[in-house]
Amino acid sequence: MQSEYISLAIIVAISAIVPILADRIPKKLIPETVFLIILGMIVGPHVLNIVQIDESIDLISELGMVFLFLLAGYEINPKDLTGSMGKTAAVAWFASFALALVVTFLVFGKLIGDVHASIAYAIALSTTAVGTLMPILKERNLLNTKVGKAVITHGSYGELMTV
Repeated sequence: MQSEYISLAIIVAISAIVPILADRIPKKLIPETVFLIILGMIVGPHVLNIVQIDESIDLISELGMVFLFLLAGYEINPKDLTGSMGKTAAVAWFASFALALVVTFLVFGKLIGDVHASIAYAIALSTTAVGTLMPILKERNLLNTKVGKAVITHGSYGELMTV
């Protein structure tokens, strides 16, 4: 029970310190989200193993992802998904998925003989992390630019089509 409070305190401390550190970097070369991911990996179970993942930390993690995707969903303009950029994004996703299927089938299907694994890996290779990119785009004031809209539209198709 005590270790979960220590883990929670470390997570809260990182969440409070990272924005301060990110503001001190000239020209904000490294986005705040990147700092959070890196520090989370460092203190997590795969590097320093300082933060112990238990049910309560796992719940907070899941809630954080839900809110991240919820906020990302608010930034998506349905008109961008159905316009010419949306059609381009759909074609690009289908092309990347087809390429991923070919590559993974050659690796897992022919070499190992596991066709189901090749399909699973193709889905994983063709998805995106648009929910993670949203805070970075927002922090850099790129959401309403042509590049920002393209990233959001293509990323949305990458998320939606794999589901």
